[in-house]
Amino acid sequence: MSAAGWPVSPMPLVTLEVVEGPDRGESRLLGPGQRLVIGRAASCELRLNDAGCSRRHCAVELRPGGLWVEDLGSRGGTLLLGREFRGSGALVPIEGARVCLGGTELRFGVRVGALGPLPEVSGYVLEERLGEGGSGEVYAGRELSSGLRVAIKILREDADDTTRARAAREARLASQLHHPGIARVLRLIEEGEQWVLIRELAEGESLEDRLAQGSLPWREAFRLGAAVADALEAAHQHGVVHRDVKPANVVCSPTGPRLIDFDLALNLGGTLQQALTRLTQTGQGLGTLCYLPPEQLRDAHHAGPRSDVYGLGLTLHHALTGSPPFGEVGPDEFLSALLETGPSPLKVEALPSEAARVVTQAYALKPSERHASAGAFAAALRAALA
Repeated sequence: MSAAGWPVSPMPLVTLEVVEGPDRGESRLLGPGQRLVIGRAASCELRLNDAGCSRRHCAVELRPGGLWVEDLGSRGGTLLLGREFRGSGALVPIEGARVCLGGTELRFGVRVGALGPLPEVSGYVLEERLGEGGSGEVYAGRELSSGLRVAIKILREDADDTTRARAAREARLASQLHHPGIARVLRLIEEGEQWVLIRELAEGESLEDRLAQGSLPWREAFRLGAAVADALEAAHQHGVVHRDVKPANVVCSPTGPRLIDFDLALNLGGTLQQALTRLTQTGQGLGTLCYLPPEQLRDAHHAGPRSDVYGLGLTLHHALTGSPPFGEVGPDEFLSALLETGPSPLKVEALPSEAARVVTQAYALKPSERHASAGAFAAALRAALA
């Protein structure tokens, strides 16, 4: 999903050129928040005729901090800056970046420009595209009457009635949330088939982008986790469950972490296998699922407050280890790991065993074995810091 921290600085366009391999001369233009899946499969946005590449080999995405390159569990790995990645990724500077997969080499560069005309929303002016998530596209803009800078999410046109009804309910409830750790929804606009959510613009980089630079010291991670848990507890007290807690939805602002995307969480729909296939084919990848608890993966309607505790627990697992959960698991074992075994053990040097247990309890497979609430999780994190 991703939709990260919606930074307020403009982002360039990126040029991608195939400089070596059977498809030499092919090129693409990558816009802010756009994800490009590369491989031999027909569903890939950049389809290669290189027998040395996997069907879905890797993905690249333009993010606020640079170019995110992710190996999608390929057979031969993806070579980036002289380092081989398998089932993981890294954030690198854009200009001059080179990626090798099979017998193909890709080169990236910066191109200043715009991505054509922006959509129109009554009462607002859209200034730039910030990214795309599972439920729609996000733009930075201003309210014409006040000049207030806001984040504007335009929901997908193919959203069904159930999705729209839930969006309306959560927008109404989320607009009542007044907490420093929540970027709240300001308004829901319904104009025919176009549904638009207006949200506070959270300034700063996403935790996901911050973690691309490495793990957090355990005390810093626990302080961040306690603050996010406080925000979740405030939301739960108002009957709002986030349902998509992950590093991409935590913004590291100057005043402390802030949660975004309370307006519309991921709705898997259909069977789990159908959802997994759809998410992979649309380029969102397995990372969209790896912070979601088993009960939500089986039925999206079963998400409750302890589902958010699970998502925050795995977010802290990522923050402490520096790697996304389940990053070492191949596609064939991915579902069983999520549903039956959980992530790899939490082993972090200097992390006391009692403190580690506070985090691992949060992502227990059974909801009844997790912390009783987000507030209880926050208290446990702070007690471990004492």
